Amino acid sequence: MGTNRGIRGRSSRQVRAVGIAVALLLGSGPLSQPAAAEPEDIEGSIEIAAPIEIVWRVLTDFRSWPSFVPGLKRIAVVEHAASELALRHETERVGMAIDFTALMRVQAELHRVELLLDESASNDLAAMRASWQLTPLASGRVRVEFHSAIDSGQPVPAFIQRRLLRESVAETIERFSSEVERRVGVDEASPGA
Repeated sequence: MGTNRGIRGRSSRQVRAVGIAVALLLGSGPLSQPAAAEPEDIEGSIEIAAPIEIVWRVLTDFRSWPSFVPGLKRIAVVEHAASELALRHETERVGMAIDFTALMRVQAELHRVELLLDESASNDLAAMRASWQLTPLASGRVRVEFHSAIDSGQPVPAFIQRRLLRESVAETIERFSSEVERRVGVDEASPGA
């Protein structure tokens, strides 16, 4: 004869783990791997018909990232002791806030941006790394590659994590492409363009 404690009898850690699992089942969100494993790197890519200067401008306009990164509510540049650029991400999925700070390395000459979880900051993720690479192609096109690996530190089955991270990466790439197309249209409509 067991006792059903319900949600009130659960620890906040158990409730949080269940909440993250529900968020993962309903949409993209934080993803985890077993503690001993590195999070799996998922890649998405797309070719965009736009000048590389505009694509780079969209990518490095960090305050516009909520327009194309699913669940990202706000992003802010924060001070960091090592004088690196750090971005505080405030995300929300299915009512759950998941905030983290990523150190960023911008390589303008290579059209590359790399992000790595700032382990000295207060984070709701166990691990995170991501990168964006822009490659100019013939006929004014640009290949955009986005890699992402996230570990929420929560017990979530690996197959769910992979599927949802793939969906999130694909949605990010599509929304990024739409934002670039929108900006190209704005530039073309501007006087003197």
